[in-house]
Amino acid sequence: APVPRCKGDARSDAGKTALKTATGMLRRVLKDPSEAKYRSVNLQNEVVRRKVTSRPGGMNLLIASGFKCNEEMQRLEMDAADVDAPWIESVLEQCRETFAKLSQ
Repeated sequence: APVPRCKGDARSDAGKTALKTATGMLRRVLKDPSEAKYRSVNLQNEVVRRKVTSRPGGMNLLIASGFKCNEEMQRLEMDAADVDAPWIESVLEQCRETFAKLSQ
């Protein structure tokens, strides 16, 4: 029989959504690091705000991955020269492990 859901699961679901969205963004950076649109995040974008940056740790995850905050432009940006593929891969691995724990 399925386990009944508790009220606390909404936080876990929000965390999983943030992780899933952020990891997708990071995968695109790795897939095509020369593509500027993948290395720039509009902080005013409603979807980004709702799914990632408004969630605890969401903004920090992107910054820890190599994005830098440009407050004047309200963007997170990563220069092509700053794309550290091994580091981003390690961040993605940590995200996978965290996602698996949240999914238990």
